Amino acid sequence: MNTTQFGFSFDLSRCTGCMSCIVACLDQNDLPDNGSRFRHVSK
Repeated sequence: MNTTQFGFSFDLSRCTGCMSCIVACLDQNDLPDNGSRFRHVSK
């Protein structure tokens, strides 16, 4: 089982809720966009 966890920080005051941070993370780490989210984005 792969136990690697990814994380990043950002300026929440500039967040527009577009979720492009999730897309960027998936792309950067060569992860599939299969609809499942192990990390939830909350405000």
